Amino acid sequence: MEEIILFIYFISLSAVTSRNMFFGQNIRSFQCFCVFFEPTVLFLRRSTRTQHTFKRWVHKPLVQRQWMLPEDLGILDAYVPPSRSSLPVFWRAPAQRMRLIWRWLYHRMKGWFERKLFEESIRPIKIDFKQLHVTVGKIYEKVNQAYAKGDFKEIALFCSPAYTQTLKSQILKRPADFELKWQLHKMIKPPKLVSFSHAKVELDSNKYLAQAIYRIHSEQSLTTFFDGLEKKGSPKILVEYYVFQYKTWVRPYKWYIWGKTTEASPDSVKVKIWKKDDNMLKTVRFLCNRS
Repeated sequence: MEEIILFIYFISLSAVTSRNMFFGQNIRSFQCFCVFFEPTVLFLRRSTRTQHTFKRWVHKPLVQRQWMLPEDLGILDAYVPPSRSSLPVFWRAPAQRMRLIWRWLYHRMKGWFERKLFEESIRPIKIDFKQLHVTVGKIYEKVNQAYAKGDFKEIALFCSPAYTQTLKSQILKRPADFELKWQLHKMIKPPKLVSFSHAKVELDSNKYLAQAIYRIHSEQSLTTFFDGLEKKGSPKILVEYYVFQYKTWVRPYKWYIWGKTTEASPDSVKVKIWKKDDNMLKTVRFLCNRS
């Protein structure tokens, strides 16, 4: 009986020791493990430090004692595929064309799964993604009208503080007698969702951040008034990409403009080949154009 008790005690002690060795000795390696398997977690700590994680430098910003979250957490993992007109001819660059197709398919499936996961995570909050393009079109029109009029309050209602400050600085640079009139003639195509990503802001909370990139294809014109002279601009067709953001810890719940971005160039997928231990290694590196 004593031998059995000693054997059980030895097994328990070994398990506890192994657990302490894994979780206690190297906390930083455990954090890297979490970052690898939980890419949608943006866990903010109180201290400021920089650590090397999977060949990328990750900076954890300083958070106040009240655990106030930064207003701007940056843009998440996003990919705006290049337009068809800019794609290389398949028979001239088949490898590059296949890489672009694969990346488009990968981010398309990833965005769909992230959207479903976001809907499940934020319950009981409900978001109708099927009608979101209507809201996006209205916000786009209101912000452009407010920008032309120089209405700071209207811009602040539908834009992030950083983007509001950018538009405000542009408006303040206008001459005193300079006025604008913006007109939307028509939406050539309804706003289209091209990228979606979300992240959990804190590990032990229900705070989520979502970003949706919409492609807006419109026909619009701009009329200028300066020193009593009116100059009408001809209608132009524009294709723009707007980043819309949603925060579950900010009331009232709403989508607003975080900023603008551009589509990726066909050369955004580059292949790097090098030697290691006499073996050829190949890594596909994705580059995303952001503004």
